[in-house]
Amino acid sequence: MDAMGKLNCFSLLGLVVMLCLLPSCAVRHGQSLTVLDRVVTMQVYGAEILESVINRLCVDSMQDIKFDTMMLLPYRAKARDYKEVTVRKILDDQLEGTPIKYRLSNNGLILYNAETGDYSTNSLSGIKR
Repeated sequence: MDAMGKLNCFSLLGLVVMLCLLPSCAVRHGQSLTVLDRVVTMQVYGAEILESVINRLCVDSMQDIKFDTMMLLPYRAKARDYKEVTVRKILDDQLEGTPIKYRLSNNGLILYNAETGDYSTNSLSGIKR
């Protein structure tokens, strides 16, 4: 096999490997993945507040998560080591035992207080919109 043939073989192999490593672009049952289905790896420390975890999820998932800082203030994060876990699983785990719920919107996620029905107007930056 000449040099050009080896180059084409490696290019084809590289393309196959790249396609196998792009599961986030995959489509399941005809639907595209949502931010909740994205897989992230993160360590959460007991000294963190819940807002810190939400901010890091926002960065790791590359999605806007709207929330009210004051709503999250009373809650501490639960120390966990998440490895290759969906955003949904992390949110469910961290929000368990609080009145805070989440819903999908066109622009990402919105956290809200289920007891009061208050929806957030803050974004990751904490600036009112």
